[in-house]
Amino acid sequence: MRLLRALKQAPRRIAIALAPILRFMSAALLLLAVVLFVAGMTQDGLHTSTAAHWQQVSPSSFDALKTAVSQRIGVWFWDPVLKNLLALPAYLLFGLLALVCGIAGRRRRVVNVFVN
Repeated sequence: MRLLRALKQAPRRIAIALAPILRFMSAALLLLAVVLFVAGMTQDGLHTSTAAHWQQVSPSSFDALKTAVSQRIGVWFWDPVLKNLLALPAYLLFGLLALVCGIAGRRRRVVNVFVN
């Protein structure tokens, strides 16, 4: 009985434990997005894509990701899906990730419902 109750509450407890980590990741990703936006604006207004940034920083890991995705999932997932996603400006992609992490890690409001 206690095990069943603990298993029912496990997803809620995990979500509560991960919320501060997700809020921190949201702040860090938002900071990175702002830095990339300012860097793009200072370079004659040219915003570099995420793939170009990644290839400048670590071309071997970019090629390894391309190979791994092509072999495990399929070429169809790399070319239309991930290639178009990585073609977005870096600040936009990291800003969207910050938004997703911020929403997932937000503080939940406790609502007490009393029925008379």
